[in-house]
Amino acid sequence: MIKRKITLIPLALSIFLMILIFLLSSQSGESSSDLSIKATRIIAKTIFLDFDTMHVQHQNTIVHELHGFVRKYAHFSIYALLGLNVFFTAYFVVKRLKKQIIIAMSVCAAYACLDEFHQLFRAGREASIKDILIDVCGAVCGIIAGVIVISIVFFVKSIR
Repeated sequence: MIKRKITLIPLALSIFLMILIFLLSSQSGESSSDLSIKATRIIAKTIFLDFDTMHVQHQNTIVHELHGFVRKYAHFSIYALLGLNVFFTAYFVVKRLKKQIIIAMSVCAAYACLDEFHQLFRAGREASIKDILIDVCGAVCGIIAGVIVISIVFFVKSIR
């Protein structure tokens, strides 16, 4: 019973992340760009402590230079979280590590493809193989993090 309840946590987080990804992908190209520009400005203010005192043109240059990186890093990181949670969901359901990894990779890769396909139907958006690759790389890193956590837990249990 406790194992079943624990399984629900990463499953619920996986579903939440999938809904969040879907909602973000449902935005128009203009809305998506506006949101990521705002996030980039916040990041620029954090990195450059004197950002607010800089000339507006210099601020815009910094934001422009960081913007693409922030967008791609957002893809990578949300899929890393998805990969981690899907892996933990598979961990509690499937016995073998190889199958857990295959399930997690398959779910994340399929969702990345569906996400990009979904964007084809939104104004100002397009599908990108590059984004799928970034998403899958993020998922792989999340899955690797999950495997490392499980390995550490088993190692600590074995030395007790």
